[in-house]
Amino acid sequence: MSDKTFEKRCHGDFSVIEDLINKGKNVQLHAGHQFNWEYGSLFMSKAITKIPSYAIYMPIKNKAMERLFLKIRERYGTIFIKATDFKEKRQEIFKERFAFFLAADQNPGDPTNAYWQNYFRKPAPFITGPEVGGIKNDTAIVFVRSTIHKRGHYILECTVFCESAAATSHGEITRGFRDFLEKIIREEPHNYLWTHRRWKWDYKEEYSKNWIDTRPVQ
Repeated sequence: MSDKTFEKRCHGDFSVIEDLINKGKNVQLHAGHQFNWEYGSLFMSKAITKIPSYAIYMPIKNKAMERLFLKIRERYGTIFIKATDFKEKRQEIFKERFAFFLAADQNPGDPTNAYWQNYFRKPAPFITGPEVGGIKNDTAIVFVRSTIHKRGHYILECTVFCESAAATSHGEITRGFRDFLEKIIREEPHNYLWTHRRWKWDYKEEYSKNWIDTRPVQ
């Protein structure tokens, strides 16, 4: 796809992110598996130019497809880091200014090491990394959604959740992201990847120590 075609198919206003960057803040952008996240990542790459931008991803087993997807995803400068390599590279990344684009509704591999809360009235685990990392690095947290303008054409919208993650309470960011996801999915249920298996894990009483919802288990 040419730059001209891409610009016709994906629009958005990232001025709130530019304002945060101008204030000296590092930024975490949290998105869900709501179409089209690939366009969203590319749009972010084009929009954020003053500081380096990064994204964490799960590598594709097929090596040829892995190379192809990285070529597409890194087209506008965002650096994609394998989830398996992030731990050893994070200190180097966090030394400088940064923006992170995260698919923050990923299913945790280990349900015992997750934040649990009701998600559409059914308990579901959420990965802890986005909140823990945001607080540790005191980033601004921005939620991003992709709405369908017409078939194959998308609009990116940004909502600033907080300018200082370190000032939030335990579970606040993850609950806020849950509420954000529920709202946008209700508005466009056809725009969500339902096969993502958000209820893959069943809740067990032993997970109660990781329950972050202000509402009881349903």
